[in-house]
Amino acid sequence: MENLIKQLAALAGAKFNPPAVAEDIICYQKDLAFNDIALLPPDFLIFLHHYNGFAYQGAFVFGLNPSSDYFADILSEHALADIPDDKNLVILGSNEYDYLAYNTEAHAYQILDKYDFSVLTEYDSCADAVRNVLRLDTV
Repeated sequence: MENLIKQLAALAGAKFNPPAVAEDIICYQKDLAFNDIALLPPDFLIFLHHYNGFAYQGAFVFGLNPSSDYFADILSEHALADIPDDKNLVILGSNEYDYLAYNTEAHAYQILDKYDFSVLTEYDSCADAVRNVLRLDTV
């Protein structure tokens, strides 16, 4: 995760929201549970402590109640995605064609096709999944 944070900080043209604080994260986890949405995984929480929302070249990693309309909220985007009823998923980001999600049942980050929600790729690591959705492997 440390290497990802450094890589993101060095991206020209990237936009980010200030870090989330612990109290906000705790409240947000309760909101997710109340809405029958999977809780945020621990390594994504580490990401939020650095960036409460991140955008780069039309791709986004969502945040918790971001302070700017430019950044998307996890709960709102999860609802807009209109994924089939699956309490095991939480939508964490997107690009033009894909969603970044965490699947608690699979214990994996997944890149999902926006059209049919098929799993395109799975990752054990938040950092690798974020790199995929932001398309940093092509930078």
